[in-house]
Amino acid sequence: MRSKWTMRAPLGLVALSAMVALGCGDGTDAMPRPSTLGNLNVIITVVGAAPDSDGFSVDLGSADGAVLASRTVDSTTAYVRFSDLTPGSYTLSTTSLADNCSVEGDDSLSVEILSSEVTAAPFVVSCPGPDVMAVYRLQDGVSSIERYYLNADSTFLLDLGKEEFEGTFAAEASRIVFSFGDPGDTRYQAIGTLHGTCMTVELSVDMAIDGEGGHGGEYCQ
Repeated sequence: MRSKWTMRAPLGLVALSAMVALGCGDGTDAMPRPSTLGNLNVIITVVGAAPDSDGFSVDLGSADGAVLASRTVDSTTAYVRFSDLTPGSYTLSTTSLADNCSVEGDDSLSVEILSSEVTAAPFVVSCPGPDVMAVYRLQDGVSSIERYYLNADSTFLLDLGKEEFEGTFAAEASRIVFSFGDPGDTRYQAIGTLHGTCMTVELSVDMAIDGEGGHGGEYCQ
C-alpha cells in the first residue's frame, strides 16, 4: 500500500505569500500612499490708517499668469490657504484694491510649492490715509511690518501691525522728533536722524523700558 505524503509550507512562508498577494492585487486593500501635493498659506498684513473698506482679492496664478484660484480678504484676515497644489512655480497678486492701497514690494510674488509641504508667503498691503506725505518702514527684516506714517498736519501714525500709536512730529533740520504724548514731555519720544530717504530712529529711555513705541533702528521710505 502506497502512503500519501502531504507537503506543508512553513507558517512564515504562508504569511509572506499572503502579503505579496495583497501587494500585487488591485490595490483596494493596500495602504494609502501619502499625498505628494503641497499647500500654500498666504500670511496677510494690512497696515495704514485707511484700510480697504470692502476688501480685496488675493489671486493664485500659474507661472504663465493664468488665475487658478482667488480668495477675498479684508483688513482683519490673518491668512488664506490654497490647498492640494501640484508642486511647481506659482504667482500671487491682488485685485480690487482701493486706490490708496498698494502691495509692498513687487505687485506679483513668485512662490515655489514643494511636494507634501506647506509653503508660507507673506503679503503686506499698505493703505495710508489721504493726508500722508511720507512713509518710513523698519528695515531689520524681523519686525519690518513697523512703519511711521507722516501726515501733512504734523501728526503721525506708528503702525506695529497689531497696535497703532499716534502723536505729533517736528522736523528739525536733519532730524524728526516724534512725540507720543505732550510735545514737551521728552520721556515718550523717538528721534529719527535723516540721511537720504532713510532715518535712524532712537527711542527715549522710558519708551525703550516700557517696550512701547516700536523699535529703534533703520527706517526707509
